[in-house]
Amino acid sequence: MIEKDKVNRILVISLNNLGDVILTFPVIDILRRDFPAADLSVVLGQKSRGLLINNSNIKHLFVLPQRDLWRQRLRWLMELRKERFDLIVDLRHTLIPLFLMPRYRTPLIRLGKSSKHVRFRYFDILNTIHPCGEVAERFCFQPTEHEQEETQNLLSERLNPGERFIVFAPGSANHRKRWAEEGFAAVADWLTQEYGFRIIFTGTQDESLIIERIQSKMKMTALNLSGLLSFHQFGIVLQQSVCVLLNDSAPLHLASYLNVPTLALFGPSNPLIYGPWSDASSWLWQQDGCEGCRLDDPDYEHTCMRAITVDQVKEKLSGILTSIGAI
Repeated sequence: MIEKDKVNRILVISLNNLGDVILTFPVIDILRRDFPAADLSVVLGQKSRGLLINNSNIKHLFVLPQRDLWRQRLRWLMELRKERFDLIVDLRHTLIPLFLMPRYRTPLIRLGKSSKHVRFRYFDILNTIHPCGEVAERFCFQPTEHEQEETQNLLSERLNPGERFIVFAPGSANHRKRWAEEGFAAVADWLTQEYGFRIIFTGTQDESLIIERIQSKMKMTALNLSGLLSFHQFGIVLQQSVCVLLNDSAPLHLASYLNVPTLALFGPSNPLIYGPWSDASSWLWQQDGCEGCRLDDPDYEHTCMRAITVDQVKEKLSGILTSIGAI
């Protein structure tokens, strides 16, 4: 059992990809809540650094060097050792804690294969040394006043006062995880015509062409904010939306973390492990007849995303919107 008065410096070893890092946020939040006086630092990948940069709840961000740069990694470890951490929570299952020699650390041995949702797996790792419960605060999401002001200006310039909107995030790094563009177009038209919602498409700059193609298939107009929002600005937009429709991607995990009503569309990945966890959330997954799912091969050209129908999405969205009193 950890003696809290002996924990002054904590290190959380997180992951690389944006979505994976966001899934570790609840563990960081628990540690921030339970050890409020301790300095809390995080190890993550270079491309995820922007998620926590300038966050007042994080003392230091340490970017993990690439595996093949062993000399650089050794120097990095030596510098990290000087921090003299009292507690290390390693969510990557590395040998780093062994080298840093903290007073307390999570086990080096990886826990057995589990069918639990990923965030519960991370809770299980923390529970090996620090029994804990979930936390309501969102210490890992800390937009600046400037980001909030810029986001409000951007929305006020494009929306009518009091206009309700739903966020669509149709992209995904893996094209096999993207639902049909004509499907997003049809659902966007339906939400606008039937209920008067404004649709805001979001995504990276690289996903702007996907969104433009979807808009070209629509009868109604929608906003395209792809490439215009930082991570924190996107979170602010999510928090003000009625709900969000998206594929399995980093935006899904941020929407869940911020407790935004969510409908997620799944194909090669398993929603029981990676699905949404917002209070008002649901998912669709149509594996039947998909050869890629039968072979359990994420690189195979899956057909399961195309098997999800527009009517199924409408039905699920109607249920979410009804449950939150939006329609």
